Amino acid sequence: MFSKEELLQTAKASPAAVAIHDKQAWLNLFSEDAEVHDPVGSRGHVGAQALERFYDTFIGPNQIRFDVAHDIVCGQTVVRDLTIITHMGGTALQVNVPLYIRYEIVADQNQSPRVRRLYAHWELLPMITRQVFNQGLTTGLGALVKLSANMLRHQGLNGALGFSQAFAGVGRRAKRQVETCLQALNRGDNAALQACFSATASLCLAEAEVSFSDLSESLHSLRWHKMIAGGQQVVVTLLQNEQRMLALFDFAESSAHISALKVYRDTA
Repeated sequence: MFSKEELLQTAKASPAAVAIHDKQAWLNLFSEDAEVHDPVGSRGHVGAQALERFYDTFIGPNQIRFDVAHDIVCGQTVVRDLTIITHMGGTALQVNVPLYIRYEIVADQNQSPRVRRLYAHWELLPMITRQVFNQGLTTGLGALVKLSANMLRHQGLNGALGFSQAFAGVGRRAKRQVETCLQALNRGDNAALQACFSATASLCLAEAEVSFSDLSESLHSLRWHKMIAGGQQVVVTLLQNEQRMLALFDFAESSAHISALKVYRDTA
């Protein structure tokens, strides 16, 4: 088990390497069997060669800055609430993307911390429609053409198709269900709360599995903001008094019901 400081240092090393375009330092942060899901909903990048292609496609050509609002360390996972500001190399385009990043960290053979899985939760379609094309048709199309060409060069048609999967997902319907769930929690309405979930749903608060009654007792008087839907998941910041948490809602395919809920809060 790594300390909170070690876990945070590992997570912070990623944007530090990105900022100075140190490709090898960035790759060295990951375990040999690492996965990067960026954005969640696209096909994941698994293994050293896939991560190298990911870097060459999305990181290497661009200037990227991480503006971090808050970090949560829950078990051996670091969750970062942030905005990424990206200036796409060779174009006039700059986009500010609100997102969450989850770093699941494990020990390598030398007992050093390495990122086993990285999940970046952000919404691809709104980013393109609200930011890319809002900067003008010429700028937007030029940047998309350049990105597409770079993606095809490094990842091929199959990789481009895998990335495009992020256009699909649970979307607004799932966000409405999450709102209904959170409102039921605040009312203490267990019947309405359970109606939001599938019959086999799992609930996890920090690192412990809990029941619906446990969840209601622990989570109340909530406020929430920054809800992001990607793939089959919705993530949202929860605030309870002065405590900040991140709730991750899973939805089974073709279902309007929540299949799993995990709430991350500081445990380290």
